[in-house]
Amino acid sequence: MDCTVHFWAKTYRAKDKHGVEADLPGISVRDHCLNVGCVAEALIKALPPNICDLLPPGAVTLAALHDVGKLSAGFQQKCPTWLKERGWEVRCKKENWCLPEPATDHGKRTACILRDWFRQCWPEANADSLEKLAHAVGAHHGSLFGTKFFTKAPVDRAAELFAVAREALYHEMSDCFGGLPDRFPYLTDVQLWHLAGLVSVADWIGSDERFFSPKRPPANAPQQSLADSQQQAKKAIEEIGWRPSTVRSRLKLEEMFGFDSPSNLQMQAIELTTIPGIVLVEAAMGAGKTEAALGLAQHLWERGHASGLYFALPTQVTSNRIHVRVRKFLQRVLKEPALLRLAHSNSWLMDMAIVIVPPSGQNPNEDNTPETARRWFSSAKRALLAPFGVGTIDQALLSVVAARHFFVRQFALAGKVVVLDEVHTYDLYTGALVVKLVQALRQLGATVVILSATLTESRKRQLLGTDEQTPLPDSVALRKEYPLLTVLSKDGVALEQLESPPMELPVVRVRCASLSESEAAAECLRRAGRGECVLWIRNTVAEVQAAMKRLRCDRCADTPEVAVLHSRFPQFRRERLERFWLNRLGKNPRRRPSGAYWLQPRSSSKV
Repeated sequence: MDCTVHFWAKTYRAKDKHGVEADLPGISVRDHCLNVGCVAEALIKALPPNICDLLPPGAVTLAALHDVGKLSAGFQQKCPTWLKERGWEVRCKKENWCLPEPATDHGKRTACILRDWFRQCWPEANADSLEKLAHAVGAHHGSLFGTKFFTKAPVDRAAELFAVAREALYHEMSDCFGGLPDRFPYLTDVQLWHLAGLVSVADWIGSDERFFSPKRPPANAPQQSLADSQQQAKKAIEEIGWRPSTVRSRLKLEEMFGFDSPSNLQMQAIELTTIPGIVLVEAAMGAGKTEAALGLAQHLWERGHASGLYFALPTQVTSNRIHVRVRKFLQRVLKEPALLRLAHSNSWLMDMAIVIVPPSGQNPNEDNTPETARRWFSSAKRALLAPFGVGTIDQALLSVVAARHFFVRQFALAGKVVVLDEVHTYDLYTGALVVKLVQALRQLGATVVILSATLTESRKRQLLGTDEQTPLPDSVALRKEYPLLTVLSKDGVALEQLESPPMELPVVRVRCASLSESEAAAECLRRAGRGECVLWIRNTVAEVQAAMKRLRCDRCADTPEVAVLHSRFPQFRRERLERFWLNRLGKNPRRRPSGAYWLQPRSSSKV
């Protein structure tokens, strides 16, 4: 069959020639693959050089070939209108083209076709490596195929109808974007999934109907050209807001955060971190760890060693508050507007979850976020792709578990500064995933900044990836000083540390006592009556509500004030309560009430 016969890649809903609503065959496989290849090419141009180095030669061509599996009987039979146009309805039924998945799964068919092509291109390469590369390209719809997929691959029905079109597609994409390398590019698992992330993101943009029409052109229209696709891909990238962010140079910490004088901890964090690696900051609450992490991030952005930020925290409450601080920080350091994304499971309920942050001098309250960018980044699986982000740790951990599109999240975090806050608070399971995440981020050229109150030597070794035989500096292992900075260089060889002069910490008196609920309520009332601010943490929401009723009944008039926070509030109400009480109980003592108590369940205790 002549390879110029139209094979569809997308369908669209419209009336057929008989005036009946139907799914009509749309853009061809050739045109769609050309669009996706041009998008991949534009994305790579927007990536920093160290991240581009993770991709194999021919990555754009592989991205363009991601849908070669649509040139198969199992996929093409999904459009009855197309079968009828070609007169293949009888043959489809006779040869059973509509076999159940995986014969009709074009991603799996793509992997099988590419594996066979790779065997011809690189006969010297081992079968396992060839299959892994084919798998990475074919898995662009998010799910993996399983280890035994290639040994049980389904029969390719009516392959002779599509063989010429497949070969033509391969040669045309190679002519447009360059052929595959002469020698097989052996890649690590992280590099393979980085490629899979590029293919998926390019396919998402290349399939977006706002940028690329799903309809096929008229029969007499000229064939879509490479230049047209490149122009449209560039426009799509710009409208989404995917562009390198530029920051102001030679900024001092005082200018970044608006305080009088930075601490030694903050200044040393910037001085010691000159290239990507792991930075471990151990200091007490209030020591300025957040400012130290953001300051060194700006330091790396300015020198081209990092390309963005994701600030990961344990809870939604802390994410919301850090989001506000990061937004103010970005306004001071950016030269051009950039997109900031709040990423957690309830962020879609918040007005400012996706926002273009303007540099200083522009109105910070005026939201100029394009609707295209807002809609594109609204998907949870795309949240980390935003240049700058703040959110919960689970969003980042989904990049190292067997979740759908985990490789897209890895692709999103590559080359960024990733801040992991309050690491000491995680349980054993989450802590093990954090270690996996740190290992993956190191291979992806990211800088990992770990903030914690304190860590044991064994926990440090896990996070730094050092074995028991690698000696830690004495002060790191034995904690001669506190706060403490530890930096592991990108190559993992040089382990350095700087001791920061100890801070003057307030004296805290702790009294352990076993109290009944009524005794605890009486103690709260007594202390609040003396002008103190009291926090009472209960195990469940029901216990919080019961304690609130008791306190309100036992107090006199409407004093002391009672603040309640738990997960059963509507999101808008919870957000208002957080903002109001964190402002009242914040650093400014003049805003604090004369006596108050705050009730919340243990799950919300990180405020």
